Parts: sequence; C-alpha cells; structure tokens
Amino acid sequence: CALKCLGQWIATGAPLALAAPIAAIALGAEPQLAPLILACALIGGLAFAFTGGIGAALSLGARRGGLLTAVIVLPLFVPPVIFGGAALDAFAGGLPWHAGLALLSAYAAAAVALGPLAMAAACRNALS
Repeated sequence: CALKCLGQWIATGAPLALAAPIAAIALGAEPQLAPLILACALIGGLAFAFTGGIGAALSLGARRGGLLTAVIVLPLFVPPVIFGGAALDAFAGGLPWHAGLALLSAYAAAAVALGPLAMAAACRNALS
C-alpha cells in the first residue's frame, strides 16, 4: 500500500507541485514565493497521498466505502492546508515562515512513517 501511495504521489502530486509555482506567478503571485510554493506543494502532496492511502485502506470491505473515506480523510486534509497556507502567508508578509513549513514537514513525516503501519493494520482487519 505504501508503494501505491508513493507511486500516486510521483504520478500526480509531483507534476502538480512542479506546475504550482508557474500557475501562482501567472495568477499574480510574487516570483520570490515560487520556491516556497514548490516546497509546500511537494511536501503537502506527499502528506495528502499517504493520508488518502490510510483512508482507502480503512474503507476496504465497507458497504459505503466512498462515504466512509470522505468522513475519515477530509478532516485529516485540513492541517496540511493550514500549515502550508500559513507558511506562504507569513513569507509573503515578511514574517517568519519556518514554523509553518516545519509543521507541514512534521505532518508529512508522520503520515509517511505511520501510514504504512496503519494501512497494513487496516488491510489485515479487512481480510479477517
């Protein structure tokens, strides 16, 4: 399951993260924001991929799997959005932005470290 999440991030998350700074500049963002936008998009995309993998594994064998996945995963998607947005907002305002990026990185690291364990436990539970 972890390799599927990593593959999903490589196939969709990384290209979107590479396009994010270009799109942001095209929409009027300051060019000096581009490296931080890229970093936040790469790290946040990785967190989204592994968090989504946990939700997908938990909904295995459920009758209403789509609804269950949405109820489980959507609240877990909020912290990366807040942390990444806070880092970008602070950087754009000339304030210290390292805390937002550090929290986003910690969330992604926790998702990558604990995600495979949670996915394996959920798959074992679905098979029994």
